[in-house]
Amino acid sequence: MKKVIFLDIDGVVQPYASMNQRGNQDAVALRKRLSVHLNPDIAALPAPTVRAVYEDWHKPSLEHLLTLLRRHEAVIIISSSWRECETLHTLRTIFSIQGLDTYVAGTTPILEHRVTEISAFLAQNPAIEQFVIFDDDEFYKLGEYFPDNFVHCPDQIGDAQFHRASQILAGSTPLKQG
Repeated sequence: MKKVIFLDIDGVVQPYASMNQRGNQDAVALRKRLSVHLNPDIAALPAPTVRAVYEDWHKPSLEHLLTLLRRHEAVIIISSSWRECETLHTLRTIFSIQGLDTYVAGTTPILEHRVTEISAFLAQNPAIEQFVIFDDDEFYKLGEYFPDNFVHCPDQIGDAQFHRASQILAGSTPLKQG
């Protein structure tokens, strides 16, 4: 694990505008279809989650993320609050809906603040050469602690965020930790 993308979910690949906007009338059928065709473990996920990940996750953001992962041989470390209520196996199952499960390598530890969680992960993994932090929340002040690695995503991974992250992962900016 030499290159890492610390990924928040809500507000980064899951735009807030799309959350809770649809009913769940076809969610059960969708879950069944995806569990047959993609991953049998999807059958154990809540139907509304399956529908949201399948229909609402921002496709251009996912394409940018996949390009970064492939181009830079990076992995995803989930820093999102989703890791507080889901196991790593469940998170991988959720990401399998979008074909990204094989890139999910782990989660940050659950501590008191996202900065300390990412710092702890980096301290436990000294082989990391480059990392990007995708997050929509400026509350954590990730830009202050990781100015060369934080990429603010206001509701999606847009072109500007993609290009900045690509530069970071390519080593065009120095590796700094908080």
